[in-house]
Amino acid sequence: MRLAALASSTLFTLATAAPVLEKRFVEETPWHLTKFFAFTAAPGPDGVSAISFHFCDTNAGIEVETECSRTLPPGSGRSPVDPDTYYPCKNATVRFQFKGCREELQGFFQARRVGPPGLDVVTAFGSANTTLQIVESDAGTKAWSKSIDVPITALIA
Repeated sequence: MRLAALASSTLFTLATAAPVLEKRFVEETPWHLTKFFAFTAAPGPDGVSAISFHFCDTNAGIEVETECSRTLPPGSGRSPVDPDTYYPCKNATVRFQFKGCREELQGFFQARRVGPPGLDVVTAFGSANTTLQIVESDAGTKAWSKSIDVPITALIA
């Protein structure tokens, strides 16, 4: 599936783990993604499809920053779109799933007031529609955005 056919909106859902939190069970500040870039290589033996971005969670007590990326094997002729699999970022507590017209991100952190150790993990979900710049060439299709804010839409304990 070519990135240009993915529409102009992207939805992100992200996962992050962080230090133990005592006084809160919310994430008030949206996650911030920068340098978002996806490339779908044209079919051929040398083309490499990939996706990458920088993730930042500035919520008090969490403060996680990490690089996120996925690179497919050279010549695979496949898109980085994978609606069925979450891929870990450098900080493995952050995971992403690229669906083409949506990026899903999921975050994890501990909150002692949620439960005893082992039952004190909170999963945060966020989503944001955004417009990507898309350019097609003989080498493949590029899609990018300088900055994407991802509001937290759900917390599950």
